[in-house]
Amino acid sequence: MNTIVVYPHKGIGNILFGMTRKEVEQILLPIHYKEEPGRNGILVRYDNYHITYKDNIVFEICINNLNGYKVVFNNIDLFHTKAEDIFNSLRRLSDYDCDCEDEYLSCTYYFKDLGMILWRESAFHPKLLQEGWFQKLISVQEENLEYEQRFWFFNQICLKNSMASDEPMKKAKFYVESTKASQAMKTPTQEELKEIALKYGL
Repeated sequence: MNTIVVYPHKGIGNILFGMTRKEVEQILLPIHYKEEPGRNGILVRYDNYHITYKDNIVFEICINNLNGYKVVFNNIDLFHTKAEDIFNSLRRLSDYDCDCEDEYLSCTYYFKDLGMILWRESAFHPKLLQEGWFQKLISVQEENLEYEQRFWFFNQICLKNSMASDEPMKKAKFYVESTKASQAMKTPTQEELKEIALKYGL
């Protein structure tokens, strides 16, 4: 499996801050892309990268989960390691912000000292298995638990050249779809987590 390394304040793999759009596209050789105005410049969505150019220079680099690739920072596989394990590791290296009152159920994490954002579409943590509404959700169809467990992992990693002007993230309660009921989540004890792991084969 090929490895792409994340270098905070520098770039992701061989896509680096300071490159021109032409230099980036000589590396990516894009067949399809979509261009649109972004908050800080022009956002170009390539197949596996979303790159923002400011005055034709790379300002933000985002990489999506790629088949056949590991995206690594500090020896952590950012797409194949569970979100709470990454969070627990990176919070030791950097101040951070996130978008949920329950840090383990956030979808977006911003590690300020690294200029790194990790994003997932929704959130999963074993503590959800203790919630009645979640038990009801996964009991409807056997596949629902497998579907929800996809959100145990991140979908996109971003590096920003600067976020000095960004306001702190708003802390929401855990977002749930209409089939779920939003409520405060209590953190299970180690014994309860072991029982959950045994019950659901985690």
